[in-house]
Amino acid sequence: MIAHQVYGKIFVVVMATSCVASVCGTAWGQGLSRVNNRHELMATAEQFASEQVIIQASNMAKWPKSDRVTVAPLINRSLLPGADLITDEQRSYSVIFLDKKSCAVLNLNWRRLEKSKELLPTQLPEEMRKGLEDQPEIMNLSEAERQRYFDKKLELYRQSKAIDVTGTLDVKVAAADSPSAAHEWLIYESIEWNSLASTKVVVDQFTNKIESLGDIAFTYESRAKDDRTIRMARGNIAVVIRGNGVFVDEVKKLAVKIDAAIAKEPAVADLNTMRPKVTVGTIRESTAAKYRQNALPLNVAAPHGQEIVRIKATIDGDEASVTDGEVLLGTNKGQLNFTIHVITDRLMVTTITTQASVDDVKGK
Repeated sequence: MIAHQVYGKIFVVVMATSCVASVCGTAWGQGLSRVNNRHELMATAEQFASEQVIIQASNMAKWPKSDRVTVAPLINRSLLPGADLITDEQRSYSVIFLDKKSCAVLNLNWRRLEKSKELLPTQLPEEMRKGLEDQPEIMNLSEAERQRYFDKKLELYRQSKAIDVTGTLDVKVAAADSPSAAHEWLIYESIEWNSLASTKVVVDQFTNKIESLGDIAFTYESRAKDDRTIRMARGNIAVVIRGNGVFVDEVKKLAVKIDAAIAKEPAVADLNTMRPKVTVGTIRESTAAKYRQNALPLNVAAPHGQEIVRIKATIDGDEASVTDGEVLLGTNKGQLNFTIHVITDRLMVTTITTQASVDDVKGK
């Protein structure tokens, strides 16, 4: 079983006048799971061995590669010939580790949402209603309150059926530290995406080469030919594009555009000169009046021509809030371990780790 979206109905929670506030209950949601550290995925000897099998079976060591390294190009819908198909966009940035070096990844998802032509349901499905009836939150409600509760659930269910997903285009771009690391990321990403599939299914992703793209490129499509994937790498930049439904024919077109954009980026002698500058101060009480708690101040600067798109911080492995140039400590005290990732729009990332001791916890 391959964990990717089968286009069709989506389940949504509608707030105010927005079309879609959240998506749940789809295989596509599984495919969007993000692993910040590749060793969280390769947690066991068996999983690590599986990766090595795939690396060998795909003949990765013999993939052609150049020594040229660059920053990632800007990726937006203007690169897509069929950009008018897009009605919904989700963009996020994450960090993984390859050979103990941080690698920034752009996760971009475009969808085509259309009003359903089917009649909307007038009642909840029997199984759904039975499940709701067992919820503790309605046990002590009056009959009138229960009716309002189910009326609200029915309205949400009707709203979910009012929208069809007629296609999705999922784009991932990774700026690795080296061309070899970019190739490894292609293997890693395929294992992550196909986490429920057999080793053979993963290996099959790397059998059909495209000679005209990047240093190395592969294409893979479903038997019904309604779901297509291209994986490619040029230098240290690796790209995965998946499309289904109305976007199937856009996959190759977008891959060509992105490959050309990568090729136009000037070579960089030392990627460290293109990374954001990050310094940390001394723990103090937050300077923001609304946060009466300790904070670790940050000073962040993007290189010329780049913009900061994400700052992520963890305290002892748990994600922490970052706001107004500070990492908020909440109720944490004692000896604390900080990890801070700063990512630019060109997928240049700086990762720093530091320790600090806090004895006094500022309360709200």
